[in-house]
Amino acid sequence: MLINVPSGDDMLTSLLVMPDGTIVAAGQVSGQIGTVALRPAGTLLGSVKVYPPPGVSSSIATSIASDSSGRLFLAGTSGSGFSTNFILACLRPFNVALNALDTTFGSGGFVITPFGATSSASRVLVQTDGKILVAGNVAQGQANIGLARYNADGSTDLAFGTQGLVVAALSTGVTVADMVLQSDGKILVAGTTAGSGAPSGFAARFTTNGIFDPQFNAVGYSFFAPHSGSQTVSQLLLLPTGNVLAGGSAVTGDDPDPDFALSRIVTSGASITIDPASDSGVNHTDGITNVTNPIFDVLGRGTNYYPRLSRRKPDQRPLRNRRHLSHRPGPGNLHVYARRRRRQ
Repeated sequence: MLINVPSGDDMLTSLLVMPDGTIVAAGQVSGQIGTVALRPAGTLLGSVKVYPPPGVSSSIATSIASDSSGRLFLAGTSGSGFSTNFILACLRPFNVALNALDTTFGSGGFVITPFGATSSASRVLVQTDGKILVAGNVAQGQANIGLARYNADGSTDLAFGTQGLVVAALSTGVTVADMVLQSDGKILVAGTTAGSGAPSGFAARFTTNGIFDPQFNAVGYSFFAPHSGSQTVSQLLLLPTGNVLAGGSAVTGDDPDPDFALSRIVTSGASITIDPASDSGVNHTDGITNVTNPIFDVLGRGTNYYPRLSRRKPDQRPLRNRRHLSHRPGPGNLHVYARRRRRQ
């Protein structure tokens, strides 16, 4: 479906499916935060909405989440150039008003959070207690992890970090891509290194009050990449087991072209580690930290294969004419296939 907005360039960055099947898309419309809602069948529900924050020349929503009441939270970035901040907008539940700002939240439906440095938000989640957690980047000397936690009314949660904010520096700069909440409330953030040298994936875990979790690699974070290669992380998936998949791309020494890549972060009780096993049958040693042999699956090697993801029952054999790249049978595990491309 193509939605034409005649006002100018528009960008969709995030999607959310509501309990009734309504699809809400968020991003940027005419240089400001914008949304559009679709019925489950894909037809337009209402009109495209634009939410220009007062006194802000530019804004964009990069993530969307909802709470138990149906309110929508749009997290992103306000401002431009080297003067940008976290921004969080709140919309009233759909059963009250379609895509209308909740003016009881923050200031007129918006909260703009300055960190004292250039900052940008990339992910928003709502905790089970109704508090809203936002993750992104804060540039203070290098690109650091930035976290902010808000109460349901938009005020910052003073029990979190310093006055509700966290700026966490790793041993190198990083770009935050995604965040998940574990069942115990701990926060796992991941993305890609932004320092000099070949990029690698990173994962960092924080306690419920916003400090590095020492039960994760002693310092609270770890880097991972294939031996003699590089890796980027763009998305996290929390599995029913509590483990986390980090998806992105990788370049290995024997193939200069980027491939799809998966890493698995394993939780065991209170601790968390990079899985030492490799589903692809090839173990790689992490050349950046002392965490060795992270799980590393290269999907779609070179240009001869492209990946297919599926789940199968433990007794179901891989489909014919497909290269089975994952060999870890068990209920609910992810299995990866690659089918050879047809010759042109």
